[in-house]
Amino acid sequence: MTPDLDAAPTHPPTLYDLIANVTHESVAGTTRDKENTVWKAHLRAAGGGGEGEKWFLIQDLIVEETRKEMIFLGETVLQVRYPPFPSECRVSRIDD
Repeated sequence: MTPDLDAAPTHPPTLYDLIANVTHESVAGTTRDKENTVWKAHLRAAGGGGEGEKWFLIQDLIVEETRKEMIFLGETVLQVRYPPFPSECRVSRIDD
């Protein structure tokens, strides 16, 4: 077995801001039935964060503002997160 890989004690914890959350809802046993399956995306408006952040619920062609407390009520399939300070982003590129 390999030992757990923890960050050095002097390294601050890495935190990410949630900018999108995709949920899936279906009736038990009907995941392949498109009539009973619902996909929803919650997106945070740009410049969000703090008390004034705005979230939008998108389902099909319907877009409506929603409270951030409502985001995790469905079964989350995908989350998109971004570091709070873009200067901390590192992009690796493999050249041919």
